[in-house]
Amino acid sequence: MMCIFKRKTLFAALLVLAVCGAWRLADPAAAAEPLDHINRIHVQFSEQQRFGFVCPRVREPNDPERPLRLTRDERGITNNTVVRIDGYEYIYGVEIPGVRYVREQGKIMKEVPIPGKDKDRSWQSVWETDFGRTRVTQSVEIVLGEQTRLYDTALVKYQIWNRDKQPHTVGLRFMLDTCLGANQGPSFQVPASGGKAARLVDKMEAIDAKDVPDFVQAVGDDPKDPKATTAVVGLKLKDFEPLDKVVMCRWPRNSEARWGGGKNAGDFAFEAIDKDPKAKDSCILLYWAASKMEPDAKRELAFSYGLGRITKAPGAK
Repeated sequence: MMCIFKRKTLFAALLVLAVCGAWRLADPAAAAEPLDHINRIHVQFSEQQRFGFVCPRVREPNDPERPLRLTRDERGITNNTVVRIDGYEYIYGVEIPGVRYVREQGKIMKEVPIPGKDKDRSWQSVWETDFGRTRVTQSVEIVLGEQTRLYDTALVKYQIWNRDKQPHTVGLRFMLDTCLGANQGPSFQVPASGGKAARLVDKMEAIDAKDVPDFVQAVGDDPKDPKATTAVVGLKLKDFEPLDKVVMCRWPRNSEARWGGGKNAGDFAFEAIDKDPKAKDSCILLYWAASKMEPDAKRELAFSYGLGRITKAPGAK
């Protein structure tokens, strides 16, 4: 009788452990725990608050002293952000008469820690124009990849705030000069989306809003090589405004390039990544539509970039 009782007790205990273990695996809080606290990517800023990414623990094959780049320039000099206000275009971070960084409590809001966030993994800048009284806050955070559970992904956010008493039409375009070490012209692996099959973009493609996939991957010359580094651009993040258009094309040879694809001064034509087969050069352009913003209205825009992938900002429900 005692033996049967012990067996029942042991079985019950094992059942409780199994249930608790299964609950822990299903528990989102448990799943979000990092495997370690080492940053797999590193962010550097330029004076104008452009930013670039490197992998500090991986070396470039042709230069072992150099960390692997995910953008052509470590500080993002060849990336840029353009804000379009009522048809006028401004390059984010460039100060000209009537356009400046915000000062708060005597501090210029450039590369400052984000309140409530890890100061070693989050930075923001705040920039505004007198024309239209439009304020744009740029935030960059190193966050956990949802599948890797490593600090290998950057979450980039823009908040646009119409602080004027009049409505204004405002849009934003981000240009990411993609790079995988010495490869300045990676192609893009695009998953199936919007009725289109999965495909490799190695020339040029523009994707309209209805067909924008969840993400694209920047890949090397051999996308099937399991050892090759790939970089993931997250295009759909929960609780943020959807993109209006995504363009994968040749970098426009100008870090001061404007909106792109139009006829305004400074615009550039979209060209094939392999226009010069001996010097492939790629970038991805992310467009949020120029839309009417009422007084005091705010817009929240975001994308991610890095070795991992996220579908929502940390803390989002």
